[in-house]
Amino acid sequence: MAMRYLVFAGLPILALMASGCTADLQETRCGAASSYVAHELSNADGEKLVYGSDDDASTFDITWISEGKRAEMISSFVEEPWIDVRGRSIWQGADSNSIGKTTADSSLLRKLFETGKATNAVQQCPSVRKVLNDHRIDYGEGAVRAVSAIEDPNLGQHSKTIADVYLPIVSDDGQSAVLLVSRSWAPLAGAGVVVKIERQDNGEWTPTRVQQIWVS
Repeated sequence: MAMRYLVFAGLPILALMASGCTADLQETRCGAASSYVAHELSNADGEKLVYGSDDDASTFDITWISEGKRAEMISSFVEEPWIDVRGRSIWQGADSNSIGKTTADSSLLRKLFETGKATNAVQQCPSVRKVLNDHRIDYGEGAVRAVSAIEDPNLGQHSKTIADVYLPIVSDDGQSAVLLVSRSWAPLAGAGVVVKIERQDNGEWTPTRVQQIWVS
């Protein structure tokens, strides 16, 4: 009987430990995302941006694909090489040379795609919203609608580039991560990519590898 009460007495402590681990992971993911966004904004070359805040199903959602086809698609994607970006903005062009993925890269990508959906980092992370506020970048679905050519067909193209960034999957050692990002310049002009980011000695995260997912 004494052992029974010892076990149950420990359950709240275990729950608190699990909650703390989850919070720490979320903080790491948000920190990586906000650092990445700061890097992108510092290399925007004057491009005017707004950031969405929804978990946009049209950007990344493969839950509707059958399990077998989804596994086949993920395996094919994971086997393709990276393109080197060497810390530059992924939207400024990349070196033509490709780089094979490591086993750790492949593992992270499988975790990323096996979730089936992407979670918007602007929505989830106060630290990402702070970066956008500091750079005076509008965000949220109201801001997106205000610049969208879909809302105003007379525009022809969006009056500002619509950007999205999603929560990364972080490696066990906390030194690398992969995340999904997209940009749209017009209703039929956009691109979505997966980016590998790596933590630097100063704690910042910078992009090192990229792979295209879709283009329109």
